[in-house]
Amino acid sequence: MLKNLPKAQKAEIVRQIQMIKRTHSGPLPSPETLEEYSRLINNGAERIMVMVEKQSAHRMTLERKFMTSNIWQGYIGQIFGLIIGLSAIGAAVYCAIIDQPVLGGVLGLSGITGLVTAFIKGRNSQLEEVEDKRQTTKPKNK
Repeated sequence: MLKNLPKAQKAEIVRQIQMIKRTHSGPLPSPETLEEYSRLINNGAERIMVMVEKQSAHRMTLERKFMTSNIWQGYIGQIFGLIIGLSAIGAAVYCAIIDQPVLGGVLGLSGITGLVTAFIKGRNSQLEEVEDKRQTTKPKNK
């Protein structure tokens, strides 16, 4: 197939094939590329590896901080939800004591409804988060 082509075109095709072969995908350069960096720059490959290790450690630190923050936000939300719900129920009991049963019923019902709604939403949010993580970590079929 290449026999009938001029030398310039053959050379261009060979050059393009070599470039395709050198294409690399991943977090690190290919070993050949690392060797070239070491040849061109004093300790080039080692410097690249140190940079990758530092970046990886930085990313893991950020992920850890993000997860800790999310956990604390969940705890604080639960505590405030409990305080608000118990306050509404306490107000309902107080209204019942002072002979205001309708107002007490409304406050008690709203307090319990708020607690149940917050619990259900929180639980659904956790389930969605777990499902999202499953989807992102699931191996892709080829």
